[in-house]
Amino acid sequence: MTVKEKCAYIKGLMAGLEIDPQNPYTKVISEIINVLGDISNKLDELDNETNELGDYVEELDEALGDVEEIIYDDEYYDDDEYDDDEYDDDDDDMYCDDCCDECCGEGDLYEVECPHCKETIYVDEDEDISALVCPACGKAIVGTDGVGESDDNKNEDNSDAYTDY
Repeated sequence: MTVKEKCAYIKGLMAGLEIDPQNPYTKVISEIINVLGDISNKLDELDNETNELGDYVEELDEALGDVEEIIYDDEYYDDDEYDDDEYDDDDDDMYCDDCCDECCGEGDLYEVECPHCKETIYVDEDEDISALVCPACGKAIVGTDGVGESDDNKNEDNSDAYTDY
């Protein structure tokens, strides 16, 4: 039973009692019942507004969930399908597994280990290796094409200095 129904029931009981309407107690009880009726009407209005607001909050929550999915979902920003074209905005195509020259956009890279700091450096085949400097320690890497080597070492195989990457 709703509050409105209870107020109507009390009004019916009051009318059935056949109490003198001029009695001060009857006047007070009658006014209390009228106030309860007004309160029940206001509660119904508030209940309707609350339901409308609840529906609106659910819609906002769904929209916010969609926005969060776009912002925080890595797959949304994965543009691998557009690699090496005008839509490519990441550097993932620079770190391929040497599957082809198309994804790297460059020629062959060679892997060089710095003899001083043991840092691995990737050198493009077109880069001048006679003046190669390690970006990690800043020292020159010699022995790449005979520069800085003694005559005894020039004829040795330098296959351990460069690895085709």
